[in-house]
Amino acid sequence: MEIENEIPFFEKLQDILEERIFKRQLILWYYFKKRLTLKEVSEETDIPYSTVRGCIAKWKSEGDIQDKERPGRPSGVSLED
Repeated sequence: MEIENEIPFFEKLQDILEERIFKRQLILWYYFKKRLTLKEVSEETDIPYSTVRGCIAKWKSEGDIQDKERPGRPSGVSLED
């Protein structure tokens, strides 16, 4: 997901997105490569157990850790604002 540079807080949003993806990759690395349990991954990364469990479940069901576009009501703020 790429965010346009015209948004005033672009860099902060991009950093948050990259941090979320990094944490998900870290969770998967500990779980699949280091063979730690969910509880051990949670303790090692200091990420809540429910987040660790959800990330791994998402990977197993969808094979992807990227954020998805959500259907619904469009945002009330345009890029011009």
